[in-house]
Amino acid sequence: MSDSDSFDSEIFDSESVNNDNIDNIHSNIIHNDNIEVATFRNDNIKHYQKKPNDISFKLPIAQLCYYYDYDKLLDLEFSSKIVVPSYVLEEITKYEDISFPMVFNIKTDNNEITVTAHSFPIGIDCVYVPYIMYDNLTSDNAPVITLQYSNTKLEKATKLVLQPHLADFLDIDDHKDYLEYYINNYTIIEKNSMIVTPNESTVNNLYFNVIEVEPADKVITIDTDVEIIFKTPLNYREPPPKLISNGNGFNLQHTKSPEKDQPSPSLSTKPTKKKKTFVPFSGKGHRLGGD
Repeated sequence: MSDSDSFDSEIFDSESVNNDNIDNIHSNIIHNDNIEVATFRNDNIKHYQKKPNDISFKLPIAQLCYYYDYDKLLDLEFSSKIVVPSYVLEEITKYEDISFPMVFNIKTDNNEITVTAHSFPIGIDCVYVPYIMYDNLTSDNAPVITLQYSNTKLEKATKLVLQPHLADFLDIDDHKDYLEYYINNYTIIEKNSMIVTPNESTVNNLYFNVIEVEPADKVITIDTDVEIIFKTPLNYREPPPKLISNGNGFNLQHTKSPEKDQPSPSLSTKPTKKKKTFVPFSGKGHRLGGD
């Protein structure tokens, strides 16, 4: 455990700080001698340092399943969120002009992934990541990664074009609820990357190639409405024609294939309890979270 672990229990009031909550209390972090700092610090810091051009940490990496409270984080296996030691948060919040939610770049010699932090628990000394992310990052056998705070402000997503790998996606009953739930976990989405979601009816996961992203090649999906367009699944094959009797013989009846580049419902990161049934590749897109 690093030296910075020794003051974790003194710096933070709670056992774990959630990145989503940090945004809510950011208004309390006023860099002025006369204003108290945010409630997640209790070290009475009053003088903030000028933010350096690079804020990076060398940390070991581990699969999320090895986290001690893994049962509460199962949904993160299909996400772009990670669990970060609390002393990283303590170090970063010493500086001025820190933006929330915090965005990080995870770097190895041959790879780089942009993520957000789900939480900053006390008592851990490594970064816990979803298993798919772990496989991508450790393909070069790098047990230690560089975790870099990102100074780049990402634009909010407005449109995604996804291509499912499997036609199994067409069998999902309620695409709206399914997409709203799982895409919300991908707070950062990048062009030419891949999104993985669980298939609730089978043991196989669903994979989506990210074909197009707007308004930039890398976007953030927090607190925004996103239009989703699906291309025909990679493994889709038209069903064979059926023989239909016409009284004098048989005619071949062809099943209509899904139309390409058909709009799907627009997603919203503002959850809604309303449910609407979506028929894939037919009709206009609908805005999730709306009426």
